[in-house]
Amino acid sequence: MTNQISKQKEKIISTAEGLLARKGYDNTSVNEVIKETGIAKGTFYHYFDSKESLFDGIIARLSDQALKPIKKIVDNPSLSAIDKFNSMIDFAKKYKLARKKIYRALSRWIFNESNIRLRQKLINYYSRFIVPDFEKIIKQGIQEKSFNVGNPRLAADMIIQLAVAAGEKLWPLIITEKVAKNEIKLFEDTLNAYNEAIERILGVKPGQLNIFESRMIEKFFAD
Repeated sequence: MTNQISKQKEKIISTAEGLLARKGYDNTSVNEVIKETGIAKGTFYHYFDSKESLFDGIIARLSDQALKPIKKIVDNPSLSAIDKFNSMIDFAKKYKLARKKIYRALSRWIFNESNIRLRQKLINYYSRFIVPDFEKIIKQGIQEKSFNVGNPRLAADMIIQLAVAAGEKLWPLIITEKVAKNEIKLFEDTLNAYNEAIERILGVKPGQLNIFESRMIEKFFAD
């Protein structure tokens, strides 16, 4: 019975994710999700009490799917701290690129001025699940003498806080499918500034971290 419930919930989330990618948050209704999923209205409301809670579920699933590969990177004993950090960033870039339509739709919703609660919820999620992974990598980097950090936990938290700030700065461009060259330059400059800030936090030499990558940005904004 539990497995059946899990499958039903996953089906609802998968259907909503597809609609969100095609139509956006504002143009996706609960009734459409119910109709396309082929379930009773009561079944939907058994799992989700609103459209907002459904899309919270989408974000949680996307985050959980990303966490498993990240954990493998963090726990890989053959990688140095810098290699782990760059591998995590590289995975995150490729993961979002492969799902750029859904991330654009979610960004329109997450960074809406009325959604401060959701943004704080995301920060709390990152603090709970991502910060400890960064902290482990930073501690390894200190032992390897590749990072120069006084407080690994605070440094890891600062990296996440800066990532959220960069997202708030860039979201008007992320949700735009057609951007001008000067806007792409702003996107690149912002990520480059973030890259430089992280290098300073970790005390590494310039160029050792690969957060900024022009090729990936071009792919994200390509049709």
